[in-house]
Amino acid sequence: MNRLCSILFICLVIFSLKSFAQNPEAEKILQIIPTLKDDSVKVNKLIELGEVYLTTDIEEALKYGAQAQEIAEKINYVKGSGNAHKLMGQCYARQSNFPDAIGQFNASLAAYKSINYKVGISNILNNLGSVYFFIGEDLKSIDYHLQSLKIAEDIDSKFYISTNLNNIGTVYANKPATIDKALQYYLR
Repeated sequence: MNRLCSILFICLVIFSLKSFAQNPEAEKILQIIPTLKDDSVKVNKLIELGEVYLTTDIEEALKYGAQAQEIAEKINYVKGSGNAHKLMGQCYARQSNFPDAIGQFNASLAAYKSINYKVGISNILNNLGSVYFFIGEDLKSIDYHLQSLKIAEDIDSKFYISTNLNNIGTVYANKPATIDKALQYYLR
């Protein structure tokens, strides 16, 4: 029993120390940002910083996404605005705040469509499909994934083609009646 307690204590100390360690990638970006003027470079750095925090501190990621969005809007940097909305959508999706995730993804989609940024459009349609899958709206999920797949095929994006085929298969695999369809998409 004492040995088990000692091992647990050591693990607790190690994990505690690790959680207090700074993220070197974030620290590097944090040093650069104050030196930048409000332009596309700063917007991109804020988004990059938010992406660093996406897996460790959602609130920080949201904060940097909102800052990037504000600057992008002020300087009329549409792609940056789309990227900032995408980051915030990812944050909300990770928090299972699906209504806000959908709102942010739709704002991102509108920005990308306004500049005909097809890679971004395909990505966001895929993200929307995934969100609708998580909330149990399979028909909407399939619709968004099929739209994303069409664009991915048009631009020959192997990554988004394979991602969408897998996601469509996953939606169809969710119901016994559509397992055969799932297999068709998985095999593609």
